[in-house]
Amino acid sequence: MKIIYFTDTYYPTPDGVSVYLKEVKQKLEYEGHEVMVFSITGDPTEHNVYVPRFTAPFLPYPQYRVPVSFIPFSIFRRALEFGPDIVHLHNAFYMSSIGYLVARRLGIPPVATFHTDVSRMRESIRMPLKDFAFDLGERYSLFLYRKCRMVMAPSDTVEEYLRSKGVKNVVTLPLFVDTEKYTYGPESNGERYILYLGRITVDKGIYRVLDLAEAMKGENVRFKIAGVGPELERIRRIVRDHDMKNVEILGYVDDRAKMDLMSNASLFVYPSSADTFGISVFEALASGVPVIVSDDFPVKENTDVISYVHFGDIRSAVETARRILHEDKTKLAVEARRLVEEKYSLQRHISSLLEIYDYIESERRNKGSTEKRSVNNSIFR
Repeated sequence: MKIIYFTDTYYPTPDGVSVYLKEVKQKLEYEGHEVMVFSITGDPTEHNVYVPRFTAPFLPYPQYRVPVSFIPFSIFRRALEFGPDIVHLHNAFYMSSIGYLVARRLGIPPVATFHTDVSRMRESIRMPLKDFAFDLGERYSLFLYRKCRMVMAPSDTVEEYLRSKGVKNVVTLPLFVDTEKYTYGPESNGERYILYLGRITVDKGIYRVLDLAEAMKGENVRFKIAGVGPELERIRRIVRDHDMKNVEILGYVDDRAKMDLMSNASLFVYPSSADTFGISVFEALASGVPVIVSDDFPVKENTDVISYVHFGDIRSAVETARRILHEDKTKLAVEARRLVEEKYSLQRHISSLLEIYDYIESERRNKGSTEKRSVNNSIFR
């Protein structure tokens, strides 16, 4: 099968979508499929990855880029030459708009994955006419999703949101963790620390992490904060000005360092209120680390290894952290690994994704048949 992905971000850009697409592309290629990626950011030397030559930094968020030319003749031509069986849009912005036109030109019903809830990111971006831009972006994204044959939501919460906005052809397809990459091992250095790893933005709850660290000063545990984003320099100043010696700001970390940080952490904290799935939470669980998330985290599991707290009540968050730090780490690690392996493995995700692709391709081949076909949403849960 020949598959095209249209996305505004691709590896090594440090975010969840780019890492997700890299791992999916590798797995599909390993299984014999041909995958081509069109993205604004990424490594153009990677096989079948096309990045426009002329782009510019997105000033409010420099790790991302925007196209200089809005007439994408070269992208359109290369996509048509590739001759895909499946056109898959990841988020509904610039590249996905091109992907939609390519799909229409080829007579292929496009599919999409909703990764990012743009409406929840506005407080993290500083730019003129911000509210107008975000409202317009949200309306356009929903318009494009409604044009797709099928939209994949990474959690039930996101599926409910999309349906409430008039997007009807939605199935829940949870994301995954590479359980061979993220593994559990006993803490090797004896250091006790609480880890946050993700984008350093307001919507990810980075200031809630600092509140928690401030409230736990003097306790026998450190905080480590890893990642990049527009708030990075500001939180460095806060940590320095408030003499928060229990906090270490690491900035960007590569994959090897990320895996080491995950596997050696005592607790992972993720207070984001903007996620559609929260891949780093499940990477921590795969590493045998219990997690604390906000009470509106989109994935709900009845398990001891995920604690849902209201970070507005910092005392409650502190008490939860203390309780977890005093529990049996080995017992929690076994439960965390079991949860990920049973419900959020890479192979489970790829199998469900290919089933969707097969359905879409078969439906297109049989177009005009009187036979009624349907997707059983439950098989993707």
